[in-house]
Amino acid sequence: MSGKIMRGVALPAEHGAWSFWLEPVLLALLIAPSGTGIFFAILSLSSLLIRQPLKILLIDIRKRKVYRRTQQGAFFVCLYAVIATAAAVAILQRGNYGAVLPLIPAYLVAAAVVWRYDVDGNSRAWLPEVLAATAMSAFAVSICLAASWKWDQAAAVGAIVLARTIPAVIYVRARLRQRKFADNAYLLPIAVQTFALCAVLLLARLSLAPLLSAIAALFLLARVIYYLRFGRPVEAKTVGFQEVTVGLVYVALVAAGYTLSI
Repeated sequence: MSGKIMRGVALPAEHGAWSFWLEPVLLALLIAPSGTGIFFAILSLSSLLIRQPLKILLIDIRKRKVYRRTQQGAFFVCLYAVIATAAAVAILQRGNYGAVLPLIPAYLVAAAVVWRYDVDGNSRAWLPEVLAATAMSAFAVSICLAASWKWDQAAAVGAIVLARTIPAVIYVRARLRQRKFADNAYLLPIAVQTFALCAVLLLARLSLAPLLSAIAALFLLARVIYYLRFGRPVEAKTVGFQEVTVGLVYVALVAAGYTLSI
């Protein structure tokens, strides 16, 4: 298969999807490492990868057409499904049934996104992006539960992840509008990121999150204010690279907070 087919069928079309997968999984594995957590990471990756070929397959089935891409989509759906099934079996064999529970609503949300938005060609709207990010955050919760964390502590990690990913969706869309439409609407992204900061501060106040996680959320708010109020419009690729860097810095700060109890 050519590289073009690999990109178009086998890999996510939205580049931000990689960050939505990497950040929660990486953070959870850094602060709550376990053998079962590795299998959850594999399960999350296969779940991410299956979305694109599944979308193509369902679109063609709805059209009652069979193209070459349809066959390729079916192949990759089966491949990723086998990997996901193997990872799920490994998790269940280890007796981590409780750690699987957060994934039930996550997969229901993911199924709704695929059926309601992907098949209709609206996967780049803000709501499916937010829902996809929310679904991915559940894997961070599961990885922490697999490492014998308490439910409230694991849920707090999921909330810290969402404090990064959901505002990022709103922020990136605003940055892209800056260049495409000369639209400098900054109030909503700042408001959403401020709310996320308040949520992380509350978790820190309740001793469910390290103080450094609040500092990391403050860093995110500062970057939203700076780039939307004073930054110049840039290409989408530049925004993407910036977000990857910002996401890794956020993960590093939060992980350091948990590791050093700061």
